[in-house]
Amino acid sequence: MAFQINHLLDSILNNTNEGFIAIDCDGRIKLYNKKAKELFGIDSTAQVDHPEGKLKTGDLVIIADTGIGEDDGNLDYSSLEAIGIYDNSIKHGDPFVAVGAYKEAKIKSQYKIFDSNSNLKNFSFHSFFQGEEINVSINTAKKRVNIEVLGDNYYMDYFHSIGHMVVLDANNHSLKFSQDNGYTARHESVQEILNGVHFRGKGKYRSNLDVINQFIYDIHAKSKIIEQFLDVAHGKDIQFKNRFEEINGFPTLCSLFPVRDKNSEVTAVLKIDDISEINKIIEERNFLSQELNATTNMVRNIPPVRKIFPSISGNSLPMQSVKKMAWFASKNDQPILILGPSGVGKTNLARNIHGISKNKNKPFVHIHCEKNIISSMDSLLYGTKDDLLFIGAFESCKGGTLYISNIDILPLNQQSKLYETIKNGFFYRNKDPKRIQFNGRLFFSSTKNLETEVEEGRFDQKLYNYIQSFQIWIPPLAYRKEDILSLTRDLTEDLCREFGLDTKHFTKEALDLLVQNPLKNNVKELKNLLKETILNTPGKNITPDNLKLSSNDKFMDAPPHMTMKEFLENQEKLILIKTLSFYKGNKKEAMAHLDMTKTTFYNKLNKYGLS
Repeated sequence: MAFQINHLLDSILNNTNEGFIAIDCDGRIKLYNKKAKELFGIDSTAQVDHPEGKLKTGDLVIIADTGIGEDDGNLDYSSLEAIGIYDNSIKHGDPFVAVGAYKEAKIKSQYKIFDSNSNLKNFSFHSFFQGEEINVSINTAKKRVNIEVLGDNYYMDYFHSIGHMVVLDANNHSLKFSQDNGYTARHESVQEILNGVHFRGKGKYRSNLDVINQFIYDIHAKSKIIEQFLDVAHGKDIQFKNRFEEINGFPTLCSLFPVRDKNSEVTAVLKIDDISEINKIIEERNFLSQELNATTNMVRNIPPVRKIFPSISGNSLPMQSVKKMAWFASKNDQPILILGPSGVGKTNLARNIHGISKNKNKPFVHIHCEKNIISSMDSLLYGTKDDLLFIGAFESCKGGTLYISNIDILPLNQQSKLYETIKNGFFYRNKDPKRIQFNGRLFFSSTKNLETEVEEGRFDQKLYNYIQSFQIWIPPLAYRKEDILSLTRDLTEDLCREFGLDTKHFTKEALDLLVQNPLKNNVKELKNLLKETILNTPGKNITPDNLKLSSNDKFMDAPPHMTMKEFLENQEKLILIKTLSFYKGNKKEAMAHLDMTKTTFYNKLNKYGLS
């Protein structure tokens, strides 16, 4: 097909800081400019020198992987048999370091599996192997993997995950291969190298990879953005501008659009901006300026607070803030994280946001995570195709809203799977190879501080980064005593109607007692108290004597109008002070009592100035 490239080249030459890739209707690459090659490592710029080749028997192989199977060519434990490792306890996602001899059974390999749930920021490994000293580190804070051998450091930085590899020649232990950016495009992942794939030379031995006329999937791993790229080449009407996408493990800002030649044949063009470049910062500044203007206009158009969500009782300052945030949330497509103690009305708020959103006529699907149903969560979320077809929550959503409450209850492996589903935009029913697209909106809720859960290694960092962008915290009643009056009035009327009773009324003294002693931290428990009080009050007037308040009903004293994070930090500091005081300053005993790791315990002491 004739590809009219001249006009496109002019624009590229005028803006060399942008990468351009173009494919024809067959998915063959017709343009791959210099900036794109630099970004994706098509032309290696490694500072090491080694010729092309492939693994041979006895070669010393060093592997450092931030998560088995995640960005290493789908490496798994069976592939490691090539270097003498036979261990089926190695699981997907495990940080892993190994040293072994390629297909040499006489030489015993060495390896270490790290705990992916650990809150450690740096994993290290030291070994003497076949006369060589080897040091490996995986720094999850700085996102860097380093292999030190032969007196040199071979490091790679990563975004989400990476599989790094260094190989020494079996005969003289000289450098035979070192991993470098662009290994996906060059088919030099850890898995592929172990499978005997021929690798390219680097440094003075470098040979440029000619990508022209290559099929796009041969250069870029399958992902949502690359699939859409191919869809455009096939004639689908998909266009977007400046969208964040991850390609071959690199964070980029992408624009996708078709270009038609004089015969109306379509070529798909992908424009890529490296988000580390200055022009990305300028674009973000301009974008934020536009967003600020849009937000300002939205604020001007916000309806009166008392008219927002009339079914949600409470007009205290904290609840006014909640309702405003919820109204803003209904006007965009971002995921929402709703936080607050059990029973404050998180599910009710989620339903109300859905009820005024553009998806209000589509399903609202609620999955409540509980420990006793964890084993069936996969089926509940994704469905299954066994003897009978069971449709899961993702599929039932049908472009509406999927609300997953108590998200912190999910185990880490299911959190990771959930993140992959969200990132990819598709999923599979259990026991069904058919891929199903998901295009709904996602709401989440939790009673816990998820930031702390991440720090303690109990919540997936990538999933948290996705869901935390728009948070709404519903404060407990102790933070909004003004709402107790309106809640009591509304709930009393509803309960009397439900029980077929004449409406009962609280005396001023009874109401004062409720406000002075916010019995519980949530609406559900207030409702339970009112139910008991109404049923046990013979007359129409409820007095203080009718209220069954105990000392246990009082909520912890706390200053009003705090954020959840501020409140939890205050409580955390108080617990640390009381525990240290109880053990008369003995930090070891206090740490054991609080069941905290040494690193976490001392970090908390430093944070609150208690060290």
